[in-house]
Amino acid sequence: VEGHEHRPVIGMPWQPPYYLQHLEAFGLAKAKDLFAWDFHVTDGQMPARFDRFARRFQERMDFTIRRFRMDRFWDEVEIVRQIYYEAWKDNWGFVPMDAEEFRHSAKDMKSMVDPNFLLIAEREGEPIGFSMTTQDFNEALHPLGGKLLPFGWLRFLRARRNLHGCRTLLLGVRPEHRQRGIDVMLIHRTMEYGLAHGYNRSECSWILEDNETMNRILERNGATLKNVYRILEKPVR
Repeated sequence: VEGHEHRPVIGMPWQPPYYLQHLEAFGLAKAKDLFAWDFHVTDGQMPARFDRFARRFQERMDFTIRRFRMDRFWDEVEIVRQIYYEAWKDNWGFVPMDAEEFRHSAKDMKSMVDPNFLLIAEREGEPIGFSMTTQDFNEALHPLGGKLLPFGWLRFLRARRNLHGCRTLLLGVRPEHRQRGIDVMLIHRTMEYGLAHGYNRSECSWILEDNETMNRILERNGATLKNVYRILEKPVR
């Protein structure tokens, strides 16, 4: 419902602005808004305020952050699924996925996503948080205009080697380990790696409008609100 002028990143929808008018005319009304935040770095440097903020947590952090073990990928996916359930179970609109559904959603990541963008936080060997970021493959797909044949697929394979954007699509911390900077450090570690490898844009999406903690962290540390998405509802009699 806001930000139609921006190209959507991977996994995010786009509709013409007038769709909202049609849905509201049909009797649907807002149930909840969701935000997409954008980090855009022009000088290749971490936003100074966010870097200082993260360093304060780093000095006293009692946890470690590691990348996915790709040789144990499905074990790692199950760890993430369990944290995902615990971290999201009290969120508005949450519907849990079983193990088969989660594996199906994760299967494309094994061959496509840089494992340095898949992070797990641990405390004394116990997984307590995670983040999952993917390169923005829409950056390579958009110029093809929806045509992979005859040579679009070759252009995509070439373009995906030189992507500059990414999207953090999942980040969660077990409830008993929150307010310790784990979410901040997962974002910071992701940005450190991305900036060192030529990525200068990152979208964090989507985030519930009333997730005040995460929205405040992003806004105060250099992110800008890029898109607002809306879930609409209508009572069914």
